[in-house]
Amino acid sequence: MKSLKFSGVTAIVFLLAIESIAQNIIIDKNYQGNRTLRTGTRSNRNSNGANDNTGVKIYEFYDMTSWDTKFYDGKTFTDGAMTNGSNILTSATATFVVGDIGKMINVTGAGVAGKPLVTTIATRISATQVTLAINASTTVSAKTIRYGAKPAYTEGFYTIYSNGNFEMNYRLLFPVGYNPVENYKYPLIVMLHGAGERGNCWNSSCYGNAGDTLSTNPQYRNNDMNLTHGGQPHLNAVYLANGKKAEDPTLDPLSFPGFVLFPQNESGWIGATQYEQAWRIIDLLAGTGDYNGNYSSAYNIDPDRIYLHGLSNGAGACWEVLRARPDLFAAILPMSAVISHSAEIFTAIPSPLPASPPPVDYNKYRLYRAATIPAWIFQGGVDTNPTPNNTNQEVAKLKAGGATPIYTIYPTTGHGTWGQAYGEPKFFSWMLQHNKKDIQVLFGD
Repeated sequence: MKSLKFSGVTAIVFLLAIESIAQNIIIDKNYQGNRTLRTGTRSNRNSNGANDNTGVKIYEFYDMTSWDTKFYDGKTFTDGAMTNGSNILTSATATFVVGDIGKMINVTGAGVAGKPLVTTIATRISATQVTLAINASTTVSAKTIRYGAKPAYTEGFYTIYSNGNFEMNYRLLFPVGYNPVENYKYPLIVMLHGAGERGNCWNSSCYGNAGDTLSTNPQYRNNDMNLTHGGQPHLNAVYLANGKKAEDPTLDPLSFPGFVLFPQNESGWIGATQYEQAWRIIDLLAGTGDYNGNYSSAYNIDPDRIYLHGLSNGAGACWEVLRARPDLFAAILPMSAVISHSAEIFTAIPSPLPASPPPVDYNKYRLYRAATIPAWIFQGGVDTNPTPNNTNQEVAKLKAGGATPIYTIYPTTGHGTWGQAYGEPKFFSWMLQHNKKDIQVLFGD
């Protein structure tokens, strides 16, 4: 523990030990039906403090989902042609312009095994020819191409590299005008869905085929349920940014100029494994897994501007993910968090320390991990789970530990606070105010 002075005020700063991670990054574009973004052999500590040597592999699907089709906004031509191994796209009827560089594009059949190729336009050769950020894996002609300034949710999942076991699906929304060759890092929102938006069954409602396995269906229980609450508001915010960067003074405060990630669990956020699966995806997409700077990211994501929020069961999971990986996030926004105020993340180190048995198990006292992370907490005044009393106690413990959370209660609202939370005029702009490079002083002094 160290004391630092800021403008004459003494603040207590806890120095967290971060374990090193060793990895061997490889690229594999031969997997049937999708593209490998990143794989890595990782040596890390899991949320329980045990050694965790796991190889993980992450894939991105090329198939367009219903959300992609519904919200994709762009031009369509039907004479696209590409050659296997080449990134040149030709369309005699197209009218490509310089302003199309960086736009999302879909080329039917040009991906692996005839799947759609979804990527971005890298350069313009002429009005009828452009280069793409990814080479074609299948030679095609007279195929439909679609492109536009507005991105769409793309699909992905990741597996254990050593045995191919399925781990978790996700949806990823790109910034408007994203260009992978641009030297700019975008912020990222990670949204953890509620219990009802899982990939499998919720009570009597089942969204996937219960007989699916990874070997019979690589898109194992893969659906858009995780976008039910929050999918549209985030899409609107990204569209509203319209290609502007976070530093642009003319950026609309209701917009979000970055990536949005929606991990999807199979049967609820119910334990450490589910939480770890979520932050592993973040590590692989954003390159946050190696603190020595050797772990490459799949996309241009700023590791200092990653924001975590969720609703209901997913909001409770936000606190658990933060407990395991406080190094990842610049801010947290839980809405109607289903978690007990006695959870480890809200438990402070006792003073004086217990006399026995030594040594002190600091895993039981995780409040110090949350205290320096800016938080905006949302609660329904008539919610029964969590009750206002439960969340009030959580907030009180956070404040006692030196945190300065924003606490918003909607007096007549039950559990569904997210509709009002997304309507807050500063919901997205508040996130962008926070950066991990900025030191958070305990007690706000």
